[in-house]
Formats: sequence, C-alpha cells, structure tokens
Amino acid sequence: MKTYLFLLFTFFTLTASAENWLNHSKILAGSGEAYSIKSTCENVSHEKCYDLGSYPGSIYSEAEIEVDDYNRPILSNGVPTGSYEKKFEMQIVLDQGKLSTWQSQQAVEATARQKEAGLQVALKKIDCGKRVIALLVLRNVPKGLTPEQVAQMNTVYAPIKGLLETASLVTAKAAIEAVTADGLLITDGDKADLSAETQKCIDL
Repeated sequence: MKTYLFLLFTFFTLTASAENWLNHSKILAGSGEAYSIKSTCENVSHEKCYDLGSYPGSIYSEAEIEVDDYNRPILSNGVPTGSYEKKFEMQIVLDQGKLSTWQSQQAVEATARQKEAGLQVALKKIDCGKRVIALLVLRNVPKGLTPEQVAQMNTVYAPIKGLLETASLVTAKAAIEAVTADGLLITDGDKADLSAETQKCIDL
C-alpha cells in the first residue's frame, strides 16, 4: 500500500512539475523563471499566465487576438443570447517563425550530440582494441622468441593489428580465429584469449 501511495504521489508530482506557467510580461522579457501552477503564477504576477509546455518562452510573441468581450453580451429582445461582441486584446501566442528556427536548432544540436556519442563509443572500442594488442604482447613475453620469430609473428598479426586499431572488431575476431596455431609462435591458448578479449570490445 505504501509503495502504491508513493508511486501515485510521484506521478502527480511529475505531472505538476511538467507544467511551465509564465506571466505575460516575463515572457516578453525573455525570463526563464516559471511556475508549476497557474494560480500561483497569476497570484504572484497579477497578470495572465500561459502554459509554455515544453517550449522556451523565447519562441512566444505578443499578438493582437480577437476575443469575446464578456462585458458586452449580445441581446435579443433584451435577453442575452449567450454570445458576446468581440474585442481585440494583446495575448501571448506561439510564434511559428521562432518555433521553426528553434526546432531547426534543436535538430542540429541533437545531431551533434548523436555524433559525439558515436565518437565516444568508437574511441572506447579503439582503446579496447589496444588492450587486445597489449594482451598479445603480454602472451608473447614468456615464449622467449628469437628476433626472426618475432618478425614472423608480426607479419601474421599485422593485418589483425590494423583491424583492432580501427575498431573493426568483428572482422578482427574472425581473423584471430582463422590464424593457424603452430604451438609455438601462435598457440590455441593465444587464439582463445585474444578472441575472448576482442569479444569484450565488441560488446561495449
């Protein structure tokens, strides 16, 4: 029961805080201060307040709008008809031109964020690929290879090293598993360990 009440309270809290009420003059002034409740906004400002929703106040403008004049009801034979004469008053409205510019900027920023996120993932994978190369070096230390054998091994692993350095990890793993183990320069243990380490990079 306590859990249910907590979730219910959280829901109403989030719903209320999602509102973005701001009064007329502060919208025109470009103020970022807003209220979560309309009545609070109007009591404090003594002005009409508008729900900006998820938009910033900067994309709203003042415009002359035709509205009902509640002080001038239309009568028929002296009886109110339920309709009113019209008047014009200045109100805050969503400016379509500003909205279009804002949406375009949001799209540009979203694309930049997506690009940066992709770059960060790529950098992590490249760094992880370096760990696989380092693991190869580590596994070769106890083998006591001669300079000629080291050169031979480097020839075998050069394409794989290039793949790891460019984060071509799936291809690198396949290439590692395709290498023929001779039991000395390259062992089955080398292949299994390097393949497993490469898989960790793939899974990032």
